[in-house]
Amino acid sequence: MSTRGAIRVLIADDSAVSRRVLADLVSEAADIEVVATATSGKAAIEGAVRHGPDVVLMDVLMPGMDGLDATREIMREAPCRIILVSELVGRQADLSFRALEAGALDVMRKPSYEALRDGDARSTLLRKIRTYACVPVVRRHRRSRDRGPATPARAAAERAAPAPRGAGPSASRSARSDGALVCIGASTGGPPAIRTVLEALDSETTAAVLITQHMTEGFIQGMAAWLDSHLRHLRVAVAGDGEIPQGGHVYLAPDNAHLRLVGGILRITSELPGVSYRPSIDVLFESVAQAPRACNCVAALLTGMGRDGARGLLALRGAGAHTIAQDEASSIVYGMPRAAHEIGAACEDLPLLRIGERIRRFVADESVVVAS
Repeated sequence: MSTRGAIRVLIADDSAVSRRVLADLVSEAADIEVVATATSGKAAIEGAVRHGPDVVLMDVLMPGMDGLDATREIMREAPCRIILVSELVGRQADLSFRALEAGALDVMRKPSYEALRDGDARSTLLRKIRTYACVPVVRRHRRSRDRGPATPARAAAERAAPAPRGAGPSASRSARSDGALVCIGASTGGPPAIRTVLEALDSETTAAVLITQHMTEGFIQGMAAWLDSHLRHLRVAVAGDGEIPQGGHVYLAPDNAHLRLVGGILRITSELPGVSYRPSIDVLFESVAQAPRACNCVAALLTGMGRDGARGLLALRGAGAHTIAQDEASSIVYGMPRAAHEIGAACEDLPLLRIGERIRRFVADESVVVAS
């Protein structure tokens, strides 16, 4: 955030009406100021380089370079927090996930003037601006297509790097491929991180994968379809109550409900006392920690804001699971992984590009030694 106090916002939209509506809305807040506007993706990049805004509000459909390509360039040339605001949200199923891959922190439907007048849409947008203005910025490096880092040499260097130091004492174990279970929790920046992890799993993995991702209501079905279309070796779907986890299948916690493993069966619960998030990563992790197969579990807590998942990861580690926290350098938001690291919940901290491979090795029953 600006050291001068006010949150500095750049608005990029080819519609003069939309720019005016958003500018008027933002200007009404005493702690937010519009430092520049742009009418195209190219102009948005130039504005980000010149003004260094705290937050960019950007449309997707613009002449020349669209908002997705502009987001990629901004995150390489002048990184800042980007919220894509588009009328396409809800009409293109994979838009939100392509936007997050490009480097945007959030995607929301462009509010109409009438919607902004009723207060709810206005409050939501201002809350997002204030929340994301406090998120540390992570530069996105150029990627080959949409996988891997900037160069093969960089990828090889990360894979060949010495194993990070564990959060606790040395550990040496192997996960049984028969009945192995993978648990993943993520929040801000999670969808592309989850895809990266799952892409590294073996095409004949016998593990079932349970995932809790904090997601705006109405988007989780789209995330499941997006992952399923990209992961040919895994079947991805939103979990249903009463299902028995099967190897090679990925189960996502549903909208606004908790996913638990109880007696080897998936259970969906809407209300649990004392739980702040819904779905909650802690709820999933703690339920698995109480299961007989906890010692066959590999769990990873990925990028995200807050502390959800840290307590559950600690419970899993205590139950004999191998636990991993994403490292700070590769996290879009190092909130949840940091919380896990601070309480010793992770057996090891790993960069995103090594987490999937580490999980694959445990599932394949390959012994892995963690440095102390």
